[in-house]
Amino acid sequence: PDGLLVGGLGGRLRWGDAEQTTTDAAKLCGGLMADISWAKDSQRVGIVCTNGRYGLFDRSGAGLGESRVDSASFAIASHPTNGRLVVGSFDGLIELETPGAAPLRRFVVDGGVVTEARWSPDGRWLAASTDQGEIVVWDGDTGRRLFALTGLGFPGAAIVFSEDSRQIYTSGGASDLRVWDLPEPTPEWFDTELGVGFLSVDEARGLLYTTDGLNRGASWRASDRRRVAMLSAEASVLVTPTSRGALVLTSHHGWRVVDPFTGEVLERGPDTVDSPIRKAWT
Repeated sequence: PDGLLVGGLGGRLRWGDAEQTTTDAAKLCGGLMADISWAKDSQRVGIVCTNGRYGLFDRSGAGLGESRVDSASFAIASHPTNGRLVVGSFDGLIELETPGAAPLRRFVVDGGVVTEARWSPDGRWLAASTDQGEIVVWDGDTGRRLFALTGLGFPGAAIVFSEDSRQIYTSGGASDLRVWDLPEPTPEWFDTELGVGFLSVDEARGLLYTTDGLNRGASWRASDRRRVAMLSAEASVLVTPTSRGALVLTSHHGWRVVDPFTGEVLERGPDTVDSPIRKAWT
């Protein structure tokens, strides 16, 4: 289903339903929310806060457990099949059955702090970016470190996998959007101009969505890596696919549904109350 999840100041979660009402789900962070990860069934969501607290909640907002890591944390990811969580810590990621349980595995990076973590849709790969400008990829089954994508020239690169788990898209800052074939990571570049912030893949339409250094949304054709349309002249913080079109969320607390091939605005939603820190759709 299409539903809005907004992370505001203090880590409050809000879901929006078809009537555009909102429900406070939980307060956890005390600081700022850092990352959000839905389980594959869209019935549970994990959140992590910059103060190291993290938790798991169902769609009604009921808590399913919470705990904290011993450092600031900026990344959380739910495994697509077994539902286990990986949570960022000072030297990498820890894998947990449930919040507060003993770690099952640790995924170690060479240095720096993990800023984003993503599982491939089939669970075969786990990727994490660091504030040192490196992306590390592990075997999801064995936990063995496979390779690092380096030379990105930008800390905290964004990561997104293709739906078939055969490619990984990365942003590396100024004018740098790349696609890497797996398991032999050879990069190909998109012709961007002002860098890339947020990334998402619209597999059904064969498109990739981005925001750039001026917070403009754009759609790109995955097959030839060419830009298709500019999606918003407003301050876009996230662009992601929905059944109705490309959803553009803005820093002005509103949203637009846009035709990803023409850039035409199809639908405008009401403003939200909270300042948007992290937003996700399911």
